[in-house]
Amino acid sequence: MICNHCLNLNLQPMRPHRPPVFSLLLIVAALGVTACSKSTDDREPETEQAAAEERAKVAEAAEQAEPTLPKVDYWQPIAGALQGRFGGKCTEGLQMKPVATEVKVGSNGAVTIGTFSANLHEGEATLLRTPPGKQAEGVSLIGEVGELFLTLQNSGPGNTDNVIAKYGDKDISCSGVKDVLPLDGKTLFTTYAQQFTVKPRKVTCVGAGQDIMNRRKVDFQLEGNLLRVGTQTFDLNKVTTEQVMLSESGAAYAVGTEPQRLANVSFDEYGRLKNVTVNGFDQGESYACDSDLEQAAN
Repeated sequence: MICNHCLNLNLQPMRPHRPPVFSLLLIVAALGVTACSKSTDDREPETEQAAAEERAKVAEAAEQAEPTLPKVDYWQPIAGALQGRFGGKCTEGLQMKPVATEVKVGSNGAVTIGTFSANLHEGEATLLRTPPGKQAEGVSLIGEVGELFLTLQNSGPGNTDNVIAKYGDKDISCSGVKDVLPLDGKTLFTTYAQQFTVKPRKVTCVGAGQDIMNRRKVDFQLEGNLLRVGTQTFDLNKVTTEQVMLSESGAAYAVGTEPQRLANVSFDEYGRLKNVTVNGFDQGESYACDSDLEQAAN
């Protein structure tokens, strides 16, 4: 028998249990934090590796970077002597056809011939001095930049100075020129004393024909009128030739004597001693000294 009382009950369908909204939010937040943490943890090794690689690149770049030293202007000592407007009697080509022209050289190295222009500072040049009493007495500068080949020649007191310029299909030669490279009879080392002077120090060298592992330290000095490398000494007032080589990467100073001996000292663009060579021929020891040997010895 069915209970009528039971039939009168207001029976409601059962509802699923719902947790409080706040609890759901906490669960979702917790899951989100866990997921983010896991994602971050998953990426962490890659991030650390990338950071390490970046630090290594920065360190390598710092090692390879040029030192923050000011560059030396090796043209400055001859800037005043270099400038001039050189005309005289000018001819062109092998036919020596007379032409009315002049070669202009500025203290900044700018060369102008008619509509043509170039700058010696952007190329290479050799300054050569032969002391009085020698067959080719005087001072010359031979410069080359782009298509320009320029020679300025001071032939010494009482002699004719000359200027020769070759560029494109032009070949200009001017004689009877005045005031070319007026260095007042000074040695090239005197002119470049500020840039080239090196106080007494040791340099690391190898002897001629020796293995590079047989390096040794010898005395070196370039100061006043003296160039000394090991047992070799040069009186700069008595050398038979002097040369100064100029380029964008630095400069070099070279001397020759009789009986024949040659020495060359080069500097980088920051004025630092780069290498030294001496060829004694039959007049004593020969040396080859450079910065690579110096670093290897330290």
